Amino acid sequence: MRLSLDDMIIGLRCDVFHWQRPQRLRPVSLPEPPAIRMSVKPVLRAASWYPAKAVDGSPQMQIVVDLECRNKTTSAIRLISARLGNHAAEQTTLLVGLPDGQLGAAIRPIPSLGKAHVRLTFFVKGRPHPPGEWFNDHVILVDHKQGEHRLKIGIRGH
Repeated sequence: MRLSLDDMIIGLRCDVFHWQRPQRLRPVSLPEPPAIRMSVKPVLRAASWYPAKAVDGSPQMQIVVDLECRNKTTSAIRLISARLGNHAAEQTTLLVGLPDGQLGAAIRPIPSLGKAHVRLTFFVKGRPHPPGEWFNDHVILVDHKQGEHRLKIGIRGH
């Protein structure tokens, strides 16, 4: 392939006079992701669920999840609520304990740069799964600044 004199001049102009080269548009940068405020991991390999009955005698499913939450900030984090991603719970109990093993009320904050043991109990109306069946769900914890912390868990039936 032979280049013409015009092609060589255009190439030379682009190399020497780089400002005449067509400018490429720079991609729009994405916003910085939010800083990770808290890491969440399960204490046990799997959470568990149990058959239960409501006060009126209707069947329910009780799901118990034990988590370890580690605060990565220099200020305390207070958990205000928890929910499941795929199962609507009628009632939820949230207990927060410090590493010494004492579980207490949800009003206890997770200390700055510290960790806490969190026990969640969900009561789901009906029994959507037969006894002994495993299933997956997401646990969503909400802190006092409306930050959501998600974790996918396996739940073992008894």
